[in-house]
Amino acid sequence: PFSYYVKSAQFMNPDPKIAFDRLLGHSWQPNQTLIECQGCSGTQSFSDEINITLIEKTPIITIVKTSGKSSGWIILSQNYLPGWDISVDGKTVSAGIADGVFIAVPVKSGKHEIKAIFSYIKLIQDSLELLIKPYKSIWRTVS
Repeated sequence: PFSYYVKSAQFMNPDPKIAFDRLLGHSWQPNQTLIECQGCSGTQSFSDEINITLIEKTPIITIVKTSGKSSGWIILSQNYLPGWDISVDGKTVSAGIADGVFIAVPVKSGKHEIKAIFSYIKLIQDSLELLIKPYKSIWRTVS
C-alpha cells in the first residue's frame, strides 16, 4: 500500500545505527512499526482505525486524506530523504522515519489532508542544514 495506519509503534530518537540494529535484532510482528522522531520513546498501541484515501501519487507528490476518531500515525510508503516537505492541513509538520526508511506522519482525530512534496529547493535547504547543524537533522546523528 502507498499509505497505512500504524497499529503498534516502538518509538525512539533518530539514530540510524541503533534503528538498524533494532530492526534486525527484534522479532517484529506484521502490525508493528519502528518510528524515529525527535523526543520520542516508548511503545504505544492504537486501537481505533484511521480511514485513508489516496488522492494523488507521483514520484514527487503524495497526497492522502484521513479520517479517524483518535490520533495516530500514518506511514507513507515513500523514502524519507532530504528534499521532502511534509504537511498536514497545509501546515508543515515534523515527520518521523518509519522502519528506517518511510515517512511517518502524526495525525490527530478528525479529517485531515497529508501532503508529501519533493522539491529541489527543499533538498538544498535540508542538505545545507545537514552540513551546518547535523545534530538537528532527523537523517543524521552525531555522537
